[in-house]
Amino acid sequence: MKPYLVFLCLVAAGVSPVTAFAQGADARVVAESLFRDGRRLMDAGQIAEGCRKLEASERLDSAPGTMLALATCHEEEGRSATAWSEFNQALSVARRDNRADRARFASEHIATLEPVLPRLAVDVPPENRVRGLVLVRNSAELNEAAWGVDLPADPGTVVIEARAPGRVPWRVEARATPGTLVRVSIPLLAVQETPKVPSPLLTLRDTSARAYHPARRTAAIAVGGASAAALGIGIYAGVRTLQKRSSSDAECPTVEFEAHCTETGVTDNRDAHTLATVSNVAIGAGVVGLFVAGYLWFSAGSPPAPARKLGFTHVRILPTAELHSVGGQFEAVW
Repeated sequence: MKPYLVFLCLVAAGVSPVTAFAQGADARVVAESLFRDGRRLMDAGQIAEGCRKLEASERLDSAPGTMLALATCHEEEGRSATAWSEFNQALSVARRDNRADRARFASEHIATLEPVLPRLAVDVPPENRVRGLVLVRNSAELNEAAWGVDLPADPGTVVIEARAPGRVPWRVEARATPGTLVRVSIPLLAVQETPKVPSPLLTLRDTSARAYHPARRTAAIAVGGASAAALGIGIYAGVRTLQKRSSSDAECPTVEFEAHCTETGVTDNRDAHTLATVSNVAIGAGVVGLFVAGYLWFSAGSPPAPARKLGFTHVRILPTAELHSVGGQFEAVW
């Protein structure tokens, strides 16, 4: 691209050519300082520290000399696969630039490294290639084209991970050693079970089943028995009322009750009024009691399966009545 076109592009992008040049120059200055510092550390035997400086210099301003120095540093650090890859890149650049000295240097190191390179192959059988399968080698995704290929690896632990949508992730650690080939086979990933979320209806039913109040059941039985007894007494009192009224009418045939009525008729009439009151009260109390007993029974909840029996064999209600009093007996047999 011609210089004036570069100038126009920078202006159009809102970047001052002077600023852009200054930023580039500053990056190169920093990169050069890091390069020199890295070489100094290497010469002092501080290989790891020197490699970190050279890596930073290469990121700021990639240069053929820096790449060769970095490859050499990684080789001395023991990262043979990384160094082999960098020497190959440096060889391509040296051949492009017609730098025979650098090309020869890179070729010699490549020839030294290749026989001792650790290699690792990740095999995926066709039947295990589920939809969306992703393989990761040391935190870097492994392209599908590289599956089953013998790839160089730095000596040490290599972590292989496999994951796919709806599948249980799989992970394995392999040990790469110089001059050896390690093969890792990816198994069929297990299907990941989806936790079942209960519906609100089922949740309500389960909650109500657990909220069992046995005391309410007991109260319902007691109230129900007393209410049934009251109904029995009320019905009996009602029948006796009709009998007493019929007897009184027979003894008192005229409208003027007191003047034309026998003593028996007057007594039967009085007893009929008393029994009618007892009947009304007892039947009313019995009906209300039955409603209360029903509410207590159904609001008590469901008992556990083994406890569904009431616990007694039968109930007997025996109403009793005398001329001036009424009563009843409640009997439950367990």
